[in-house]
Amino acid sequence: MSREPSSDSLPPGESLLLVLLLLAGLVVLAEGVRLGAFASPRSAGTFPFLAGLVQSAGALVLLVGRLRRRGEEREDLPTRLRRLIAHLLPKEVALAVPALVLWVASLGTMGFVPATLAFLFAAVWYLRGGSPLLPAAVSAGTVAVIWLVFREIFEIVLP
Repeated sequence: MSREPSSDSLPPGESLLLVLLLLAGLVVLAEGVRLGAFASPRSAGTFPFLAGLVQSAGALVLLVGRLRRRGEEREDLPTRLRRLIAHLLPKEVALAVPALVLWVASLGTMGFVPATLAFLFAAVWYLRGGSPLLPAAVSAGTVAVIWLVFREIFEIVLP
């Protein structure tokens, strides 16, 4: 039984990640040499050199194996990029980032309690769906616990 996944099950962007890992390993390897990896076994560059060597060798072996399978490369670049973005940023994550930015921006004008209530309510309702009663209860309970712990127990003033 082979331990390697078939080319159909390989995650999108695997080749790009392996190239980036190889480049990062080579940078660490070069930094180890710059720090004097060969001066003595106890020099500052010895460990970075060895770590960069292991990372570069591992990435190179995986990249060569990946390029032999070439399943992903049959698609054109825009299709591969769309698959990579969809794999790395599912819809929920892509929506959470602007929601968090909006929450942080609203802290100054609305204050912690209303901004957090609104953010949590919207997030839980979107992710769970259904009736708005459960998201409202979860949001209120969460904000109440946070407020009690930080404001009353630790005496931290919330924005």
